[in-house]
Amino acid sequence: MLKFVYELDNFAKTLNYPIEQLFTIDAIVDVELLNDISGGWQYTEAKICCVGVIHKGLITIMLLEYEGDKKFLPIVQEELMRFASEARLFSFNAGMEQAIFDNLFDKIFKIEELAPIHGKGWSMQRCYDTLMDNKVISGVHLKDTFEGKPMASAIHWQRFKETEEEEHLWKISHHCVENLLRQALIHHNRDWFGKNFKLDAKGWERGETKR
Repeated sequence: MLKFVYELDNFAKTLNYPIEQLFTIDAIVDVELLNDISGGWQYTEAKICCVGVIHKGLITIMLLEYEGDKKFLPIVQEELMRFASEARLFSFNAGMEQAIFDNLFDKIFKIEELAPIHGKGWSMQRCYDTLMDNKVISGVHLKDTFEGKPMASAIHWQRFKETEEEEHLWKISHHCVENLLRQALIHHNRDWFGKNFKLDAKGWERGETKR
């Protein structure tokens, strides 16, 4: 497996975001799948090829190099245990990560929901775009290169297996990093949604906005 650790300062400078908007005392987790589960969206059937965590001033990426690597999942579990010992774990659409981790690992992790607003169409990209459009955050606009292609990581993994072209691995890793950056920005500004949208106690949108 491959493991990369990136400093958030570099992303903040390159993307022109204040570092405090990306820095988080919570640990935010993102996973990328190597198999297509879009037929029934059974998360217990999911296999993972990439796991990323953003915590404090670092992004950690763990990337599978070949299917059947028996070291990958134990190392991922060990890293998640380390993060969980220091911080709460969050993810956008936490139910997916929760189900996948419950199925793959013997250690129980609690993944809390990061999405600040729920309802039809409220994807990670839409939450992020809403913050950008309302000038709550400013910087280079991060567009999800996999938007509308929920199984893009699995497609790139299959192409990597067929061609051994590492470009496909880097696309998966790059997507994971961008997801983590968007989630950090959303998490830092989650209270803004409660102040500007009519939400119930669980964060579901109720009718018109307050704006």
